[in-house]
Amino acid sequence: MITPEPRKQTPDEQKILLAGARDREQGSPMVSVWINGVTWVLLMVVLVMVERASPQVEDFFSRVFQAKLRTQWDVSLIRNATMLATVAASISFAWVVLTIWRNRGRIRSGDILSIVLSLISLIGVVVLFYMF
Repeated sequence: MITPEPRKQTPDEQKILLAGARDREQGSPMVSVWINGVTWVLLMVVLVMVERASPQVEDFFSRVFQAKLRTQWDVSLIRNATMLATVAASISFAWVVLTIWRNRGRIRSGDILSIVLSLISLIGVVVLFYMF
């Protein structure tokens, strides 16, 4: 049986195919910026939550107005901060894995930033877990 010869692609079709492959490999850099931005914002919220959960220190105004101060850590706020840090680490780590998989094993500079964010988030979770 004779098979038909494949049709040759025109130069325009080749350019379109190459552009599509390039887009698929590189991915969208803006999505990476947004994911990293969301992760940084979550980490900043975690830092604020941990600071608010710490015991209150007496100052001039609390002495003058004889305000009651909390002398212990707010454990529920620390628990929420730990969960939020876990979410930030999960988002960042999942994005790194997805991006490396989409780029067929190649690591870009944005991926390195996401790896650093994942590690910072995981270290924060471990520290918060062992503190309380």
